[in-house]
Amino acid sequence: MTNKDYREAYRLTEREKAQTWQAISEPFTRAGRRTWRWLPWTGGLAAAACLLAVAMLLTTDHGRGTAPDHVDVAVHSSDAPAAAPPADPPRERFAEKAPGTLGDAERPTAAAPAAPAAQIAADANVDVRRGQQPVAAPQVDATGATDTFDEIAPLDAKEVAAAGARSAEREGRRRMLTATAAGVLAGRVTDAETGEALASATVVAVDVGRATITGPDGSFIFRGLPPGEHIVEVQYLGYAASTQTVAVATADSVQLAYALAPIVTKTLEAIDIGPTRSMVEIKKAASDQAVRPDEFERHAIESVDDALAQGAGVAMRDGQLKVRGGRGGEAATSVDGMRHDPAAPRPESGGTRNPNDRPYDLVYYQSYGVNPFVATEEDALSTFAIEVDDASWGIARRYLEDGNLPPPEAIRLEEMVNHLPAGLAHGSDEDFALHVDGLPSRFGPGYELVRVGVTARPVPAAERHPAHLVFVIDVSGSMGREDRLELVKRSLRVLVGQLQEGDRVGIVTYGSEAAVALAPTGAEQREAILAAIDRLHTDGATNAEAGLRLAYRMARGLERAGATTRLILCSDGVANVGRTGPDSILEAVRREADEGITLTTVGFGMGNYNDVLMEQLADHGDGTYHYVQRLSDAERIFRENLSGTLEAMGREVKTQVEFDPRFVSRWRLLGYENRDVADEDFRNDRIDAGDVGAGHTAVALYEIKLTDEAVRSQRRGWSLPLGEVRLRWARPEHHREAGQVAEIRRGLMSGDLAPSWDRAPLPLRMAAVTAEFAELLRRSYWAKDGSFADLEGPAAELAHELGWVEAGELHQMVRAAARIAQPSATDD
Repeated sequence: MTNKDYREAYRLTEREKAQTWQAISEPFTRAGRRTWRWLPWTGGLAAAACLLAVAMLLTTDHGRGTAPDHVDVAVHSSDAPAAAPPADPPRERFAEKAPGTLGDAERPTAAAPAAPAAQIAADANVDVRRGQQPVAAPQVDATGATDTFDEIAPLDAKEVAAAGARSAEREGRRRMLTATAAGVLAGRVTDAETGEALASATVVAVDVGRATITGPDGSFIFRGLPPGEHIVEVQYLGYAASTQTVAVATADSVQLAYALAPIVTKTLEAIDIGPTRSMVEIKKAASDQAVRPDEFERHAIESVDDALAQGAGVAMRDGQLKVRGGRGGEAATSVDGMRHDPAAPRPESGGTRNPNDRPYDLVYYQSYGVNPFVATEEDALSTFAIEVDDASWGIARRYLEDGNLPPPEAIRLEEMVNHLPAGLAHGSDEDFALHVDGLPSRFGPGYELVRVGVTARPVPAAERHPAHLVFVIDVSGSMGREDRLELVKRSLRVLVGQLQEGDRVGIVTYGSEAAVALAPTGAEQREAILAAIDRLHTDGATNAEAGLRLAYRMARGLERAGATTRLILCSDGVANVGRTGPDSILEAVRREADEGITLTTVGFGMGNYNDVLMEQLADHGDGTYHYVQRLSDAERIFRENLSGTLEAMGREVKTQVEFDPRFVSRWRLLGYENRDVADEDFRNDRIDAGDVGAGHTAVALYEIKLTDEAVRSQRRGWSLPLGEVRLRWARPEHHREAGQVAEIRRGLMSGDLAPSWDRAPLPLRMAAVTAEFAELLRRSYWAKDGSFADLEGPAAELAHELGWVEAGELHQMVRAAARIAQPSATDD
C-alpha cells in the first residue's frame, strides 16, 4: 500500500481535524495549566513547544488521533476497491489512550476490508433494540425505507450467518452514521398567539414517510435523515397545518421553529336577548343561621367518624356511619357516585363503568340504517356494489360469548350471510357466474325470500399469480391488550406457511412512528420472514396514517406485471396520532386502490376498537374486511380462502337486479345499506366498487311480494319472469384482458323459487335463519314481531343436518342471544 493510498483511506475532513485537535490537546493543556503555576516563563514556553510538536505529529498524514466517541472508518469511492490499512500503523500507541477508538480486534484488516459509505448506512439502520437483521440494500435511509424497494436483495443463508459476527462493528458504525452519513433535524412547535408549547403535535417528514410527535415542551427530533431537501409538515387539531422544505446536509443539524395559528371555524353573530321573565324562580341557595354555644359544642368534630359524617351522602346514626345507603364498613370508597367494594374483583375498565352501560370501552360503530320496502312501479331497479366482507359475524360472536348483545350498528346483515358457505358450485369456465334461488319466507308470511349468488372462478394454488404482500402491523400500546399482537403474529405465521415461490413479503410497523421491520423478502426465505414476525412488540401511540403511507411506498416498489400487490392491515383500528379522521386517510387509500394496490383489513380485539375505520379502509381500498377472535378465524382467512384473499378475479364489481312490476309488487334488499350505487351508474365504470377474489362467493337476499296474478300462476305451476340479474366488473391487472369491462346477466323466474321451506336447499335455509338473526340483532323494524327464541328450533335443526362449524356457531349464538334478551323473573 502506497503512502498516497494510505492518506486517501484515512483522509480527514476539517471538522474531524478540529475534533481531533481538541481531543488530543485537552489533556496536555490541563497538564500545562498545572505546570504553569510553578515553572518559570522559560519552562512554560518549552512545554508549550513540546505540546505543539506532538499535536502536529499526530495530525500529519502518517497517523492521527481520534476524538472521543468517534469511530475510525475507511471511506472510499464506490468505483474503487478499498485498500486495507497497514498491519501496524503509527497511531497504534494512541489507541489505548483515546476513548471511543477502535482497538486491534475491531480495526478493518485485509481479510475484512472496510465497507463503503452506503453499506455503513445500511448496517447502521439496524434497530438493535428490536434485533432486526441487516438487509443488503442500496441507499437505505434511517427509517429502513428505500427509494426503490424492488432492488432490495433478500437475505441469503451466508448473510444471516455472518450477521452475528458483524454486530459489534455495526454498533460502532451506527454511531458514525449519525455524525457523518446523515443529518439531524430538530425543532419546536408553539402556539403562534400565546407562544405556549404544543405537546403531542404530529410532525411528518413527508418525503421519507417518517412521523413523530412533540414532547411536553413542544420539541421533536428526526435522526439519521439522508442529505437533501425534506418536506416537514406539522399538524395539530384546532390549528392550521404548517409545512417547510428544509435542506439537510451531511453531518448537519438543522433547527426548526413552527408557530401554528389557531383556526376559528366560525364566528357567531351576537344575539341580543331582551328582558324576559324567568320561568324558574331563583331562590337563595344557602341559608344563614346563628348557632348557640351549646349547639356548637354538640356539633364539634372530635373524631375521624365525625369528620366523615360532614360529607355529602354520609350521616352518623346511632353511633354508626351510613354511606350512600349502606353502613360504614360496607363500602370503603365511593368514586363518582359509585360504591367500590375492595373485596370485589376489579373490572378491566379501571374501576369505572363504561358509558351508557356498554360492555366495552371506546368502541366505534356506525349505523347505516335498514333498507325499506320499495314499490316496484315506482322503482324497479336495485343497484349495489357486491362484497365478501364477514367481520360482523366475528364481532357478534365476541359480544354474545361475553354475555352481551352487540350494539345494532355493529351488525351488517350481508357480512353475517357472507360468512356462510353458500353451497353454490361455480360450474362455468367464465370468471364469474350468477345463481338465483328462493323459498317462501318463514319469518315474513306472504313474502318470498330470493337469493342472488355471485361465484368467482376458483384458482388452484399452483396456478395462482405471484403475490407481493406488505403486512402493515399496528404495534401501538393498545395492541398489548388481550394479547392482540400475539394473535396477529400467530395469524401471520399461518399466512406465511401458505406462500409459494415467487411471492414476496415486507413488513411495516407503526406506533408513534412508522418503520420497516422487514424489507421485501422472497418466500423461499421463510425463516427470515418468521424471525421478523417474532420480533414484533408493542410500543408507543398509534400513527396509522404514517404506517399506511410507508407501506404504500414499499408496495409501489414491489409492483410487477402479472403479480398481485396487496396490503394486509392488522390492527384494532384506533388512530390517535397523525390524521386520525377516516376521511383524510381514506382519500389516500382510494387513490392507491385505483393504481392497483388493494388493502385488506383484519381486526383484532374488543374495547378500544374502531370498526368504522377498519370497514371503510377495506371498502375504499377495494379489499375485504375480516375480524379475528381466535386462531381458527385466521386459518379460514389465510389458509382455506388464501387464493381469494390474495388474488382478485374482478375489480369494481357491481350488481343490478331489475324486477318486473307485473309480477312483483314490492321488494326489499336485506343489507348492503352502505354499498348503494345509483341505478344510472351501473355502467359508469368510473364509479368505485369492490373486488371479488378467486373462489369467493357473495350473496344478496331480497324479500319480494308477488302480485295476485303471479301467485295464481305459481299455484298452477307456471313459471313467470320476475326480473333480471346483471353483473358488471373490470378485468384485474394480471388478466390477459386487463382493464376491459365484462357484463353477464341471468333471468329471475318464479320457477327458481322452492314451493316450501322443507323443499329448499339447506344452505339457503341457513342463509334465511342467519338473515333473520341479523335483523333481530340490529333491531330492524321488519323483525319487530320476531324473537331470538323463535330461531332456536330452526338453528338447532340446521346445525344437526348440515354439520358445519358455522351452523354450530349460529346455534350457539342464537341460544346466547335468547338467554340474554329474556326478561328476568323480577321484571314486571
